[in-house]
Amino acid sequence: MLKEFDIIVLGAGAAGLMAALTAAQRKKTVLVLEKSNKAGKKILMSGGGRSNFTNLYVEAENFLSKNPHFCKSALKRYTPDDFITMVQKHGIDYEEKKHNQLFCINSSKDILNMLIDECTELGVQIHMDVETEKVVKKHEEGNESHYSVTSIFNSKVSSNKTRLECKSLIVATGALSIPTLGGSGFGYELAQEFQLPLVPRRASLVPFMFSDEIKDLCERLTGLSAPVDITSNGMHFLESMLFTHRGLSGPAILQISNYWNPGDEIIINLLPGINAQELLLTRKAKDPKVGTGKKPKGSGRRLYTDENPKDTVSIKYATPADARKTVAKVKKIKKPYARKIQILTVVEQRSKFAGKPQQASIAKKGKTALKK
Repeated sequence: MLKEFDIIVLGAGAAGLMAALTAAQRKKTVLVLEKSNKAGKKILMSGGGRSNFTNLYVEAENFLSKNPHFCKSALKRYTPDDFITMVQKHGIDYEEKKHNQLFCINSSKDILNMLIDECTELGVQIHMDVETEKVVKKHEEGNESHYSVTSIFNSKVSSNKTRLECKSLIVATGALSIPTLGGSGFGYELAQEFQLPLVPRRASLVPFMFSDEIKDLCERLTGLSAPVDITSNGMHFLESMLFTHRGLSGPAILQISNYWNPGDEIIINLLPGINAQELLLTRKAKDPKVGTGKKPKGSGRRLYTDENPKDTVSIKYATPADARKTVAKVKKIKKPYARKIQILTVVEQRSKFAGKPQQASIAKKGKTALKK
């Protein structure tokens, strides 16, 4: 293998692959080193497996950065239209969703394969299972620095070290989030070695998790979502919020997490644009039984998500027999495994809340049976 390159890229994620193919378009020899067993793992999980690969309208104001001017120049040099042109060149079908987001119709694999194909066509070498142990800045020639990179190829089965040389080094090793997908602190550690300044790090685009009574409430409502208007530190978003077994998630929560700091107040309006008093009085006038505590006819409920309202499943748990029938039904329906677990979790939590421990136990056993 050639051991001297114009550019070595550490990391074969979205940023690393784009950097590699861009450098190769400029007639540079490029080597990409990835420590995990496959490239672009985060690409594959993005957009729910269908990759929200760009937006039709992207402005610098949409980015949070210590240097907002970088976003301006970067977006002028490479626009959403430039990426869409590449997507169309590879014949990838896509669709527009709300907020002008573009998603693959088939799978995120289409985007990953496109980036790899572009790299291959341009002569970029990509290697997996490579552990980079050491980076040394050797010397400078004019305005160019030269680097020595010591790596272990096939690191899971070998300990043999290989020394590589390059004129430029691109570090695209990701951040600390989702270590199972290749994220690590390697890039930060390398920056410190080269005495590059670092800004304080904090979680971004993350759900909120609770350990008090709010967690208990969220557990009982797991799987349900609703449109909300959420506000913190002068920023607000009108998006969907999702209850999970650990807390709150969904687009509204992920967005506001960028502006919230520990100890700050968060205001969530569960009825955006609706006057709750007027709504209840109107419902009361139409149906005098509303608010009397009397249960409407039928003990069945329908479980669905705002993301896919057609994905409805009737659940019953008024009696142990109802709970057993619901469990049997969920086992047979043609739904993903995760969706089945979600449905039975809702049955379990609602049964607990309704004071029906036997039904809750039936749903819990049903989940255990699914996992086997």
